Amino acid sequence: MGEEIDIRKTITQYLSVVTPMDNWYSLLHYPHTHEKDLPPTYTIFNVKILQHIHHHLIKYEQRFKIEIIDDVLNSLVLWFHCFIKRMEQEAIVQIDPIEKEIIETTDVYVGVQTLCQELLANDIDDTDKKQESYYFAKYLLSAKVNYDLTPNKEDSVMKSLIDVVEKMVNDFQLYAAVEFDEPKQIMDNLLLHLKPAYYRIMYGIKLENTLLDSVKQTYPEVFQITKQVMKHFEELIEKVVDDNEIAFIATHFGGWLRREGVVLEDKPKRLLIVCTNGLGTSKLLESQLLSLFSNVEFQGVTSLREYQQMNLAVDFIVSTIGLPDRGVPVFVVSPVLSNDEKEQLLKNVNSLFSINARQEYSVETLLDIVHRYATIQKEDELRKELRRFLYTPEQRNHQKQSLQQLLPIHHVQLQTSVSTWQQAITCAAQPLVKEGFINQRYIDDMLQAVDKNGPYIVISDQFALPHAGPSKNVFQTGLSMLCLKQPVNLLGKEVSIIVVLASKDNEQHLKALAQLTKLFSEKNNKQLVMEAKDTFTIYELIKQYSQSILE
Repeated sequence: MGEEIDIRKTITQYLSVVTPMDNWYSLLHYPHTHEKDLPPTYTIFNVKILQHIHHHLIKYEQRFKIEIIDDVLNSLVLWFHCFIKRMEQEAIVQIDPIEKEIIETTDVYVGVQTLCQELLANDIDDTDKKQESYYFAKYLLSAKVNYDLTPNKEDSVMKSLIDVVEKMVNDFQLYAAVEFDEPKQIMDNLLLHLKPAYYRIMYGIKLENTLLDSVKQTYPEVFQITKQVMKHFEELIEKVVDDNEIAFIATHFGGWLRREGVVLEDKPKRLLIVCTNGLGTSKLLESQLLSLFSNVEFQGVTSLREYQQMNLAVDFIVSTIGLPDRGVPVFVVSPVLSNDEKEQLLKNVNSLFSINARQEYSVETLLDIVHRYATIQKEDELRKELRRFLYTPEQRNHQKQSLQQLLPIHHVQLQTSVSTWQQAITCAAQPLVKEGFINQRYIDDMLQAVDKNGPYIVISDQFALPHAGPSKNVFQTGLSMLCLKQPVNLLGKEVSIIVVLASKDNEQHLKALAQLTKLFSEKNNKQLVMEAKDTFTIYELIKQYSQSILE
């Protein structure tokens, strides 16, 4: 049938498809659950063994002061059950000696030996138990966690990952032209994800990301920028990272980008978020809800297990899964919300707390008025449109604009030369100053940033993107471009194309910036811009790439 390690990989991948996770919560957390209460898919499992494995994994977490995310913990229970069944059939996995040496240097190895002693039957040979402990360790090393209170940052892998994370965060800020308020915290959170991702990829453990399509559709720019910065991680592991893993990491970055919100009501309600999908997804969901309910008191993000044990002092809960009734209203949502889902959630919350309840009445009143003076041919469609008009949350500049919208032709300038890089940035910014997008202080901020940080704004050959963080000196998001026939020296780097970016927040410019990056990623385009004799030629390129769809 093949190698045992390949057989087990096939089993885990197949089980992830045929065993829906919704039923696991009651199965693992309520001892009275019996096989007869389960769907047919689950009848191949022994409930007592599953609960036994779950119990010892919880002890393992407590011993090492970590918390594996709910979804992964449930998968581990299921996988370990199957591994044990394979061992009972005398099918023992073989581990490469080099892999053994690596695993023995990790903190997990100490704990997994105790775990295997507790899980594996006494009639299994000690040599086989030790061999299997390496295999179990692979899965524990690869498990996504909510927190790890005792990370060994002196470990050689961790040292390499810390360096990679720092480069990724710095590059993300560079490519997205944003400044994270708390870069240290996002680095720590990203490190928490990259460590298990490192072992998953190295050991070929596939973790399906059910949010992949949602992330790519809802946050295409964040996904693409994340894909760019993943080069540092790929260089470390010497492998290409697939879109599943990239989407996990994109949720970390997406969750830290601020969005503008709307007011729920004057008196704030207390909201708790329950998410079983891990730290990055939790942060992304929290960010989306912050944008939707700007006047709500957020009581934090919790896992399912914490929710079951905590004292609830909240007005409502938003969760990614159905929860046992504890007397507090629960709204179940997908971890990555579309605009329609945001609108529906806002309606439901408003309805619960009788906020703007008069709007429901207003729809029918408007229809009555129309009926008096006209014939309505499609009443349901009209009712739907009126509801959408009355209920859609009012958001400020919510839509991301294209490159063509933020960089119109009158924002593009051609000039033979300038004396200094300071003059180049000042000149490039003039269209934005004249139209009231920014003031002179924003230009000063950009110049000071280069003085402080060096030529970081030169993001590719001959191309610089001067910018400062969102501030009171930016009144409207926009771009302006200066093309020089003779390049200027920017602290040791030759620059001919200067595009000034001014953004009201960390997201409004991302679509245009992604399109601009795509434009200049083609060497011929850069040459065309530098050799252009009029702004019309440049603007034709801008229009062409404004239609591009990120893939």
